[in-house]
Amino acid sequence: MQDSLSPDISRILYWNCNGLTQHCAALDGLFSPRPPADDSSDNDNDFPIVLALVETHLHSETDAPPKLYGYECVSIPHEIGHGGLAFYVRRDATYRYHRNHTYIHPDTSSAFAWLSVRLHANHRRRLAHIGLVYIHPSLCVSVRTEIMNRLRDVVGCFDRRDDIFIVGDFNSRHPSWGDTITGQCADTILNFLTDTSMFTINQHFLHGQPTRPEAGSTLDLVITNHPSLVDNLTFADEYGLVSDHRPLLLHIRRLVTDPLVISEPPLLSVHRHQWQTHNVQDWAPYTAHVSMRLTECTQPLPSPTSDRCSTQCSKVIYSYAPSESTLRTMVEISGRRYEDYI
Repeated sequence: MQDSLSPDISRILYWNCNGLTQHCAALDGLFSPRPPADDSSDNDNDFPIVLALVETHLHSETDAPPKLYGYECVSIPHEIGHGGLAFYVRRDATYRYHRNHTYIHPDTSSAFAWLSVRLHANHRRRLAHIGLVYIHPSLCVSVRTEIMNRLRDVVGCFDRRDDIFIVGDFNSRHPSWGDTITGQCADTILNFLTDTSMFTINQHFLHGQPTRPEAGSTLDLVITNHPSLVDNLTFADEYGLVSDHRPLLLHIRRLVTDPLVISEPPLLSVHRHQWQTHNVQDWAPYTAHVSMRLTECTQPLPSPTSDRCSTQCSKVIYSYAPSESTLRTMVEISGRRYEDYI
């Protein structure tokens, strides 16, 4: 299969559709072939590479999911309540569904599933791992903890260098992801973030904008281990998809021009605690990059309301600073010995 993916930005559309069948006509109309624009030979590349849907209300294998032009569907039905998950993946994308990482809670409509997909053609990174989660709002803390621990174990199965994105309706509220109140079960998600060194990004792009407007609550979250890959997170209102939850559109960049990942990076002198480089042109884009990322990260951050919130804010900020292992890799790539700089 030949990739025809966007070289710069890929998009993932997430939505709590609250019943997939009733929206099949709208979805099919959205992602049907369009005439190419005057300046483009293939407008279909603008379509999201993955549609991740929860609360599909498909209850068994006999409930066939609606077909969308140009997409292949992986449906995870649920016999209880308003459950059910579904991935729609563009046919020009390489992907793999992880059936062994799928979990369906036996007594509620809660579930999660995983898919790995190549987001960019000819990209240096491997397949990105996308988790899709639905947590029923009535679950007690102990059951939520069990589900989040299972989700943590799946994350632990992947290489930490891989790109991991988790989207879903977690039915939990906390200021750490831009809500106005703290729900009783928020600690189960905060503990997951701490254990996996992952980050919610809602608060950085959609702070103060609820994903479920009727209740004024932020329940639908986007979580990742590499926040610097996220170019934007927006409400996908332009698609005209209507339910009690607003659809989210995640924009993921390739970072081909990132000075931290291309060419020979600057070196660190531990004795002087500053970056050293033989070429000033290497240093300029690096400092510009770090300044820009820190500015983007810190400006939207809410005032920490607890030690845990403060810890999460700090982790997001320092995620952009190179660790010792990263520095070692940088030095070794340049053909030198890391120990010479200690």
